[in-house]
Amino acid sequence: MNSQDVALTPECEECGTVWLPSDTERWRAELLDDEPVDHLAFWCAECWERGFA
Repeated sequence: MNSQDVALTPECEECGTVWLPSDTERWRAELLDDEPVDHLAFWCAECWERGFA
């Protein structure tokens, strides 16, 4: 893994909202392994509720 593989400021996989360190809202993360390269994906609470709840 190199520095380009690390998300310093994660974005929501669905809506693209940026998760800032000062945000109090909890986000969800999942390791996606169904693509050619595994990656950690993030979802804001609103998109997670809409897509997975």
